[in-house]
Amino acid sequence: MAFKQISAADNSTVTMSIDGVGGLVLKSNGATQVGTPQINAANPCFSAYQTATSTSITSGVWATVVNYTEEFDVTNAFNPTTGVFAPLVAGYYQVNAQVECGAASGLTRVSASIWRDTASTVIKVNSSMAYSGTNGSSLCSAPIYLDGTGAGPTGVLYMRVLATGTTPIVNGSVSYSTSFSAALISRTA
Repeated sequence: MAFKQISAADNSTVTMSIDGVGGLVLKSNGATQVGTPQINAANPCFSAYQTATSTSITSGVWATVVNYTEEFDVTNAFNPTTGVFAPLVAGYYQVNAQVECGAASGLTRVSASIWRDTASTVIKVNSSMAYSGTNGSSLCSAPIYLDGTGAGPTGVLYMRVLATGTTPIVNGSVSYSTSFSAALISRTA
């Protein structure tokens, strides 16, 4: 739908219109000059939450959070079963991790961490909160570089949790109390 047409001194015609998604389109003699920028679907991003009502973990031992339900995963770079994010695009990713834990009694600490490299214990970001009671949560967020290989020490990310207390559990449900997400914010060459 054209809403404005302008004739130039050289008898060319410039038309401004709105495209099907509400963006401005400028055409000169029928050829598009400027249009709505397209979102690149190849930019890896995902959001997932843990679906189990609770998952038992060992007190004082780091555990990888697994068995997520994906809200979305644009490039299938996140494995919801293992909890590993392995994008094939190099760049900086905004990564967010939130965990809620409970314990039968004496919950004293809940730590959420974003780790790189499944073969080692490289902690990239850590947040730890002290508690006294039976429930607690922790979250962390940071821009993190991934090399786009989908493997190795700078190619994958996953969330781990550490809780201390009597029979600690990771709480999960449709209320998104334990969640993990990442999105490419800047590509590198």
